[in-house]
Amino acid sequence: MLPNIQRTLAVTARAASMMVVAFFSTPGHGAEVHVLSAAAMQSVFKDIRDEFQRKSGYRLVLHYGTIGAVNEWASGGEEADLVISSSQSMPSLVYQGKIQAGSQTAICQTGIGVVVATGIELDVTSVEDFKRALLAAKAIVYADPARGGAAGIHVAKVIEQLGLTEQLRPKLRWRRAATSPK
Repeated sequence: MLPNIQRTLAVTARAASMMVVAFFSTPGHGAEVHVLSAAAMQSVFKDIRDEFQRKSGYRLVLHYGTIGAVNEWASGGEEADLVISSSQSMPSLVYQGKIQAGSQTAICQTGIGVVVATGIELDVTSVEDFKRALLAAKAIVYADPARGGAAGIHVAKVIEQLGLTEQLRPKLRWRRAATSPK
């Protein structure tokens, strides 16, 4: 992840953690904070987890997955004190009564990047460069769009818009979403 984006996420997450501390300072909450979170937040929570637990006295119980998995878990009755998901998925959870209406707060934005194996040079400065890179790749890995991974849905849509779906199908490998610990 680019350093300035990671720094922005960390600062935003620290601010969000202070909101969580304030919320969980109210009577009636246990010593644990159960979080269902989009996998994109793993590095941020890794950076702030210890400080949050030390300052708040609460233990973070984190459960990561794709946006689709987070929605399934919440819809299926998995209890959480905090749900971190996409703005597109929240209305459904509000409608189902799984999260409180009006409680949503934007804490960050994520991007999608391209990575290649060590030793391979990649110069992608145009759409045509990107198409050539996809066609030359031995494998293309991203979150399974059928499981609701926001990045996976986006990447599949881009590949479709480029007209490469059929040509790339044999190379596609989907990263599986996390499963519920229940």
